[in-house]
Order: sequence, then C-alpha cells, then structure tokens
Amino acid sequence: MGAYYLLLCVLNEVGTVGYLITYFKYKHPYDIVIYFGWTILELVMTGCLIYYRVVKGCQPNFRLETKHLFTFISRLEVILAIFIPFFLNNQSITLTKHSTAYFLLFDFFAESYDRFQGFWIKATLYLFVCTVTVCAAGEWIYESSHVEIQEVISSIFEFISGCLCDVLIIFQFIPYHFKPEDISDIARSAFIF
Repeated sequence: MGAYYLLLCVLNEVGTVGYLITYFKYKHPYDIVIYFGWTILELVMTGCLIYYRVVKGCQPNFRLETKHLFTFISRLEVILAIFIPFFLNNQSITLTKHSTAYFLLFDFFAESYDRFQGFWIKATLYLFVCTVTVCAAGEWIYESSHVEIQEVISSIFEFISGCLCDVLIIFQFIPYHFKPEDISDIARSAFIF
C-alpha cells in the first residue's frame, strides 16, 4: 500500500518539477513559489497517508457507494458541458487546474456531513467551499478583465483549497471526527417511525 502512495507521489512530482524547471528558465518567481508550495503539499500529504493507512492501519471514514459514482458522473457531465467551450478557446488563459475537481469533491464530502463530529472538520469543510468559490470567481473575473491581481488571488486561493482538501482527507482517518456509523443508522431509523 505504501508503494502505491509513493508511486502516485512520484508521478505527480514529475509534472510539478517540469513546471518548476520551466518557471526557473523563464524567471517567474511567483509561479516558482506556488509550484514549490504544491510540491511540499504533495510530499506532506503522501507522508500523512502512509502514516495513517500503512503504519497505523486506519480505515477511511468517507464511504464510497455506487450512488456516489453515478452522482459524480452526472455532475462531471454538467461541469464539462459548461467548461469545455471555455477551455477550448485558444484566447483563454486557464489559471486554476484543480477547482473543477474540488467542486466535485465537495459534493462527495457533503454526503458524509451528517457523520461529521466536532468543530474542526466542519470548519475545514466550510473554509474549503469558500476558498474554492473565491478561486473560481477569480478565474472568471480574470477572464473578463485580465487584471493581474485576479490571477494572483485565484492561484493563491487554489493552493489554499488544495491544503484544505488534503486536511479533510487526513481528518477522515482520525476517528473522533466522525460519529460511528451504527449510531447514525440508529438515529436515522428513529426518525422513520
């Protein structure tokens, strides 16, 4: 299992290092900082996954069911129908790379919201939603106005969204952030009667 996480990390880091080399070559200090941050974030996330999944043997608390797959596919179709013309336009500059995936992940995280227990995981989810929204709004505003500050805001909030997404994923391995499933089932069945 640890080798799987390491392989995914290496594959992701190869792409990030390619971007870093390009930005070093063209002397774009802002982009170098952002992509260096993504490199550090990916390494920390991989380390946390290996610790919780391999060393401690924790099981994920986000449950994946078949209905989630169909919901994901239907949302993806809608998002792609909206974004494909935008991304295929040669005159458009795409700033964000992860925001579409984050909107889909929010929907997936929200499915487990009734099992969330405690302030930290709920606050992380709300902050995640806010930062993804600011990031996407910044992209659209930049597309219409081409003001450089919008580009900076959009990419900074995308990085913050990535950090919050990773925190949510790590929180799922810490048991006290989730109510046990059997208690949720008992409570749900009580409301049926």
